[in-house]
Amino acid sequence: MATRNRKKLVIDTDIACKASGLESIAPETIGCRDFLKACRGTRHFFVFYDPLYEEWRRHLKPGSFAMIWLRQMAQQGRVDFGACSEWDEIRALAFEILTSRKARAEIEKDFHLVEAAKAADGIIASCDRVARKHFAKVAKSLPRLGQFLWVDPTIPEEDAAEWIKDVAKQRTKRKLANFPS
Repeated sequence: MATRNRKKLVIDTDIACKASGLESIAPETIGCRDFLKACRGTRHFFVFYDPLYEEWRRHLKPGSFAMIWLRQMAQQGRVDFGACSEWDEIRALAFEILTSRKARAEIEKDFHLVEAAKAADGIIASCDRVARKHFAKVAKSLPRLGQFLWVDPTIPEEDAAEWIKDVAKQRTKRKLANFPS
């Protein structure tokens, strides 16, 4: 893969947790594990700003599949452990759009994914379908957020492990603005 096709993406903790169930043959576990393996086979970079990295460390054991994967990516210089700025203007607008307290709480707990993606290439990998639905609703009114890509390795039709190999071709159906809310 050429250097110009390298992307920076954000991988949510839920993928890491599901991927680390090595004994499991559940389709969700296999989908997440295959996704991380496929990521390893690319030349993409991975963004782990403070809140996300802390979340991974809190939920995963040091010897888990996902933590070993992260360590390997870091050794290859493919992990950005820096800091990112909060995206307060989008957060405020999102809270205006989402009127339900439950919906606001749902995006608040995952807003660090959007903030990290903003500082990267706008690509999020997460299994959280509820959060994606709420972010998609917000994205309909906020064009910049609507351009973000979101892939879920637990949905077989999304074929995340194959898609990540060719993520440079930004597919319209992956954009938050095009996802049903």
